[in-house]
Amino acid sequence: MSCPMEEKDAVSRPISTILDGSNYPLWSQQIKSFLIGHKLWRIVTGDIVKPKQSEKEPDNKYFDRVEE
Repeated sequence: MSCPMEEKDAVSRPISTILDGSNYPLWSQQIKSFLIGHKLWRIVTGDIVKPKQSEKEPDNKYFDRVEE
């Protein structure tokens, strides 16, 4: 079992594995961890949809909502 600090470090590291077909299991594990760490996995799976910006909503308010 890894410690929380190791998990945080793993999230901040870029994906170093280049998908070439033969390494799909390793690549998919790394990309999934990256997406989960950046709170994007649920968007990828379709569990949540990216919010849409209304015409009158200022950019900074919209960006704050997207980050949430």
